[in-house]
Amino acid sequence: MKRFALFAIAILLAAPAALQAQSQYMELLRSDVRAQKVGILTDAMAMTDDQATKFWPLYREYEVKLAELTDARLANIKAYAEVYGSVTDEQATKLIHAALKNRAARLELQGTYFEKVSEALGATMAARFIQADMFLNTLIDIQIQAALPIVE
Repeated sequence: MKRFALFAIAILLAAPAALQAQSQYMELLRSDVRAQKVGILTDAMAMTDDQATKFWPLYREYEVKLAELTDARLANIKAYAEVYGSVTDEQATKLIHAALKNRAARLELQGTYFEKVSEALGATMAARFIQADMFLNTLIDIQIQAALPIVE
């Protein structure tokens, strides 16, 4: 649990003030964060060996599907960066609809994997997974939102 707090503080303190290159978002979402997520989930889940054997394959499946959603989100951020400073109403509508669709898909994915983990480990362990995952994704979201300037 200490890792949770340390990770949260690190994410919040690292939030940049201005829009940065897409490669930096990729780095944020894909490299160190993934490794830290596994460590934090390991701590938060407090699983037996038998539970871990059932959980980690499901988690890997989940991460593959989440990566697809992350790719779509990054494409939307890139599209915003390309038009920043001169966003039309049509572009704003398209960008926000894509962002909302992505967020809804992420929630749907979490719901699907709550059910899968629940079947494998029970609802309490599934809830623990979803709760930890939502916490981590919220921290990532905060950092990304802090880096994105408001539409002019």
